[in-house]
Amino acid sequence: MNEYQIYIKGRGHDDIAACAIVIVENGIEFFSGGKFFEGFIPTKDTIIDLLPNKMQYQMELYAVAWALTFCIKPAKVTFLTNNLAVKRWLEKGEVNEDYADIYEYCKKLSQGIEIKYEHIKKGTDGLSDKCDSIACQYEFQ
Repeated sequence: MNEYQIYIKGRGHDDIAACAIVIVENGIEFFSGGKFFEGFIPTKDTIIDLLPNKMQYQMELYAVAWALTFCIKPAKVTFLTNNLAVKRWLEKGEVNEDYADIYEYCKKLSQGIEIKYEHIKKGTDGLSDKCDSIACQYEFQ
């Protein structure tokens, strides 16, 4: 069974949002990257509008779903985030209705994967810092 540690970070301001992931598979970092959205999030099924003052949360959830597409099932995944609210929502399996569309992707993609969530404080881990740096590379004015 593959084991993953996945660092996630979401950011948002005005009508611009970004997220980043750093994925460690079986102890070896094998992917890091970010995505940038302006106004909306395009998916295969629909368009999800970016929500004012809620984009950071949308991006954290998007990062979870995106990262899960890299996982080979069956798998054990530990998500690491500095966002306590998102960590709590995911642990409970409940999100505010505003985030239900993105959360559905998280649920669908998590089938066959054992998941746990951990809080990590900013500046305490090099990979967390790397993830934050990737998300911050986009200009927010």
